[in-house]
Amino acid sequence: MFGNAGHQKISTLNEGSDGETYEGVQDITSDYIGLDAILGNVTASVILITDEDGNTKTQEVEYSNYDAFGNVLVQKTATSTVGDDGETYVEINELINTYSGINEAVGNVTRTEVEVTDAFGNVETKIIEYLYFDNPQILILLHLHHYLHLHPFLPIRQNLLVMTLLTLLFLVYYRQHLLYL
Repeated sequence: MFGNAGHQKISTLNEGSDGETYEGVQDITSDYIGLDAILGNVTASVILITDEDGNTKTQEVEYSNYDAFGNVLVQKTATSTVGDDGETYVEINELINTYSGINEAVGNVTRTEVEVTDAFGNVETKIIEYLYFDNPQILILLHLHHYLHLHPFLPIRQNLLVMTLLTLLFLVYYRQHLLYL
């Protein structure tokens, strides 16, 4: 109804050292609930993974918060595998993403905190800080934004021109960004 991808299948072909081709498959089913369906924000996904050797695991992903720009703020993934002993083992990854400044508007996460809880209850926390993005549109937007702050008393006509350029560049970049989702 809204053009959201409800089911995807990703096949990966690898050539082994024996010259044979082996296939791994990820079968992804995504749910969109309520307003998230209209906005195109995935609420939950189930990913069935089969590797080249036929081993399987299941990932259940919950996306619990999105900001006004459609950036996911909290993502929780539970990965279930069956061990050689027949027991099911679950590893949980919880990601908390932070977006700041213009990066929020264009979807560039600036900090991610990842908490990994393995099947035995051991917890590891990783913090990832993104210090630089090489998007040329971002650099133009940042320069224009900086220019406006350096010259706050420009004549209104000139200030409106800069603001219009800033808005157009943002819209062009944001439209391109949405096409890649």
